Amino acid sequence: MPEFRYHYGQTVRVSAHARKSFRPGELVAVVGMWKVSNNEQAHHTGHPVGTVLYLIEYDDGSSIEIPEEYIEPEK
Repeated sequence: MPEFRYHYGQTVRVSAHARKSFRPGELVAVVGMWKVSNNEQAHHTGHPVGTVLYLIEYDDGSSIEIPEEYIEPEK
């Protein structure tokens, strides 16, 4: 089972270098996480095998999957 940097329910910030559609700078809640573990998943998500993806939820209730590299601890 993979270890994750962030955990369910944790508040994190979308990093300033994230693409605009991820809403850089916003505080979000982690509501899921998983690791791309095979070529089929990589093809489906557009992220290489080994990428850790987090499902994050914004204050307005919307959610999106985002690679770990685009989130950081709440400051």
